[in-house]
Amino acid sequence: ESLTQFLDTFLDELERKASGVFLPTLEKILRQVVTLGGDVSMWQMAVSVLRRQILPTLLNDHATVIRAEDLWHQARIMIGDSARRARVYQEWVVRQRTERLRKINHGLATRTSIPELMNVLAEELPRLGISSCYLALYEDPSKPTEWCRLVLAFDEAGRIDLGADGRRVLARQLAMGSEWPIDQACHRLIAPLYFQDEPLGLIVFSQLAVGDMYEILRDEISLTLKAVMLAEQNDRLYQQALEAQQTAQAGRQLAEQADRLKSSFLSMVSHELMTPLVLLVGLSEMMLREGSGNR
Repeated sequence: ESLTQFLDTFLDELERKASGVFLPTLEKILRQVVTLGGDVSMWQMAVSVLRRQILPTLLNDHATVIRAEDLWHQARIMIGDSARRARVYQEWVVRQRTERLRKINHGLATRTSIPELMNVLAEELPRLGISSCYLALYEDPSKPTEWCRLVLAFDEAGRIDLGADGRRVLARQLAMGSEWPIDQACHRLIAPLYFQDEPLGLIVFSQLAVGDMYEILRDEISLTLKAVMLAEQNDRLYQQALEAQQTAQAGRQLAEQADRLKSSFLSMVSHELMTPLVLLVGLSEMMLREGSGNR
């Protein structure tokens, strides 16, 4: 369609069917190319092809040749300026993305729980132009096509509430788009999350452009997820050890209390058993003394 407009407006202006339509049309086309991330300089070739095809038909019309050469010259200048602006813009975009990625990496590195990690991603990824994202962790890493837990989901409408424990879904259904809004058509990138050879989960990005940004994000998210999982595992082990220590300490206290009760009981029984004996001994001594006096 762009090439058709490019050719039609050039011929209309060359044949004086319309005035001042070719260059504005070309400018509109170039803006679209920049927006879509295309190569503006390729349109220089389009001008060359157009000149090569049209010029031989104009050799007998000197005035038309001059008019055509003027339009081609202005078109080349416009394309060159647009290409330079596009390069400057792309360099700015790269710098902005690099800075944003640096901030995201820092934000991820300072989080110590999966909910905190998901909060950072939900806030920062849209600023990179990622309009939707779904992140799920495998329940059993040895079965990556079966059950997983969706812990992050957002789209153009905002973040989706998954509850405190996330939403249990089949990994293969998530990969096939069962959780995606049906009325939203866009390119999506599905990437595995893993640490070394250990599968962790999968992530689904909306993809607006081709580049290594998504690979960098995937690697950083995977690394941080593994670190957080290890930290949570260590915390659980510490809590279990602490509870075991407290249980053992409580057991020792119960044992010491039982020993004290046992000693007290034995002392009391000994005392109670000795009392009648003392009385009998005393009574016997009195009877012996009385018997001696009677003699």
